[in-house]
Amino acid sequence: MEKAQKSNGKIYAIIAAAAVAVVGIIVAVVLIINANRSKLIGKWLYEYGTWGYNFIDDDDGEYSVGEYSQKFTYKDNGDSVTIRYEGSDVDMTLNYRIEGDKLIVTDSFGSDTVYNRQ
Repeated sequence: MEKAQKSNGKIYAIIAAAAVAVVGIIVAVVLIINANRSKLIGKWLYEYGTWGYNFIDDDDGEYSVGEYSQKFTYKDNGDSVTIRYEGSDVDMTLNYRIEGDKLIVTDSFGSDTVYNRQ
């Protein structure tokens, strides 16, 4: 009887260790995937208006003004974003920073424009 209990205890310990390992691997994969995602992803609305950015995924987005929207592709460079609007062959690079739920974009004149996360 003691051998059966010791055997069962070892099996439970192995199963528990395997479960912990699987959970650890899943957590690591999720963290790695999210670490590589752009922190720009999401909708950002200008703080005093009805226009803003929607960074849909790591490559695509759109800029909307009321009912009108213009699609674009982008590359998040960490402290700047390079945008190419659909139908254009010219890239535009804008410096940005994120402070809490605010996206602060520096325009070509050096002025900050604030967008709030939606």
